[in-house]
Amino acid sequence: MGLTSMTHSTTFPALAHYFGVEIYNELRGGYFTKVSGIGSELEAIAHWVTSGEGETIASEKIPGRCTQSDIVLTRPVTENRGFWQWHQDIANGEDKRVNCAIVAFNANKEEIARWNVELAWPCKVVVTDMLTSSNDVLLEEVTLAHSGITRVEPASKP
Repeated sequence: MGLTSMTHSTTFPALAHYFGVEIYNELRGGYFTKVSGIGSELEAIAHWVTSGEGETIASEKIPGRCTQSDIVLTRPVTENRGFWQWHQDIANGEDKRVNCAIVAFNANKEEIARWNVELAWPCKVVVTDMLTSSNDVLLEEVTLAHSGITRVEPASKP
């Protein structure tokens, strides 16, 4: 299998600091300073081919199970308790899984990449350490478990 050539893009690449999070429930997204964990991984399984006499003829790796990472959203702590309440509702047995999207923008604030996340829910909510000697902003980290993530065409192509 040969390599295919990539076409030259006429748009600017996404900048890591231009992104948005769309959550399709009463939270309606929010202000986040960091998003991490967008990705998936295929397990590589070693497959051995042997002759009838037990002699190894060939070995290859074949794709196995696909796992997808949890997504971690980070934001400053404010008076908004929305994620804590959503997490508590899930802990109380309510099915409040929702679809959401992570969107990347270029320098012109044009959407150039979108990842749709299916049936997300906050499996973990933590606050960073509080230290009397620190001047850092207090942060809240929300870990979203989900049923799948897909890279799709941007909602509005530049």
